[in-house]
Amino acid sequence: MDSLKYSAKPLSVGEFYKNNLKNILNYAMRERDNYRLYLLAGFCYKKMGNYEKAIIYFTKAFKQNPECFEAYYECGLCASKLKDTCLSVNSFIKAIKLNPNHPYAILNLGLAHEMCEEPDMAELIYSRLIDTNPEFVEGFIKKSELLMSSERYDEVIDILTHLVAKDISDGRIFELLGNCYKKTGKITHAQRALRKAATLTANINVYKSAKKSLKMLSALNTSKNLKLCRAK
Repeated sequence: MDSLKYSAKPLSVGEFYKNNLKNILNYAMRERDNYRLYLLAGFCYKKMGNYEKAIIYFTKAFKQNPECFEAYYECGLCASKLKDTCLSVNSFIKAIKLNPNHPYAILNLGLAHEMCEEPDMAELIYSRLIDTNPEFVEGFIKKSELLMSSERYDEVIDILTHLVAKDISDGRIFELLGNCYKKTGKITHAQRALRKAATLTANINVYKSAKKSLKMLSALNTSKNLKLCRAK
């Protein structure tokens, strides 16, 4: 008995959801008016990366229950994955009607409008997100990134210094702030913010980006100092 070993292989994520999906669909065949089963089937298809099928079942769920926030929200997420901006926007709008202050529903509606190349609408939505969820840092960050794309650096600095004053320690805030200071020629401020970004963040991409910007600023300062020495 001691020599016997448990040899069954653990299921992969795809296999796990595929096995569960079979049971869910079997139940759904018997209980066709049970929106929760359609919702669960949609989740399984989403986890398996089959967003088209997921949308079909999320749609079935909210047709059975028009008050199902999760069905609209998840449908919007899957539509975003497929770059179906029209379905994405409409789904998030319906989700927000059911849950007006849900931070991620509002955030994703803003992102969907960005995908539609409607930055003005996205900005309005991010502003609403900040007003309704002032503790939700993602709203400030997404609005800041949007404003940076149109070179509105002073507005971004105002938004982010407000967060810094609230003692919110998020490396992304300081990276964005550092890049804005860099764009406006405030090199010392930029270096200070970027060093803090590299120190605070656990995100490897933010860390690398902050370090790269610091290296560029250091090289720029060295070049300026050499020119000053030569001029003397």
